[in-house]
Amino acid sequence: MESAFQPAATILIACRDEEDNIVPCLESVVSAMPEAEVLVMDGGNDRTRERATVLAQKHPNIRIIPHLPDRGKGHAIRDGIALARAQAMAQFDADRQFDAADLPALLAPVQAGLCDLCVGSRFLPGSSWTTSRPSLCRDFGNRLLAGWVSLLTGRRATDVTSGMKAWSRTAIAQIDFRDEGYCYEAEIVVRAARLGLRIREIPVRYSSRVAGVSMHRNRFALAKAGGILALKCLHARGRRS
Repeated sequence: MESAFQPAATILIACRDEEDNIVPCLESVVSAMPEAEVLVMDGGNDRTRERATVLAQKHPNIRIIPHLPDRGKGHAIRDGIALARAQAMAQFDADRQFDAADLPALLAPVQAGLCDLCVGSRFLPGSSWTTSRPSLCRDFGNRLLAGWVSLLTGRRATDVTSGMKAWSRTAIAQIDFRDEGYCYEAEIVVRAARLGLRIREIPVRYSSRVAGVSMHRNRFALAKAGGILALKCLHARGRRS
């Protein structure tokens, strides 16, 4: 028998090998959004799913969705969207670098019908950074990519790779992002801007990863990822359907 629970929002968490982060991440999300459903798409090989499942026994709003074989974060988020029950959705990274306490403010303008896409920006006035390992190369790259997207779309963007975004079901269907890897993050913003959707950014809190391994391991990997992102944004800008 299907649950009668009607969530106020759906929080999408795509993760891979986050066994040391997943429990505190989910606890913070449930605390911030107790009326939301939380979908965990796990594509890793460690104990992330096991630990999340134990917590889900205490919090029935949490649903664990095995996502194997793993085809990338974009693919996992797209599958989560298809399963979401709420009209307003937000994605949230499992690595605890963003603060779940910002989720209500991120979702509020979408739920109120004031925008179609809301991006949590690390680079707006009012954003807060708590970090012991700053990465000037990564931060410069993020700002450079945001400038590139602004140039491509004619609309100012400050943080297109942010792991905190919220959207309406109607908007994300129109955006129809195609990338199955990490480039979908920027593709969403490019597509929304080109379609004339209402985009809003809000400042959010951000901190260093405290456990697990980041994809930003060295400058070569960062430069390669940045180049791929820039090309994918150009492709998304030219897409006609």
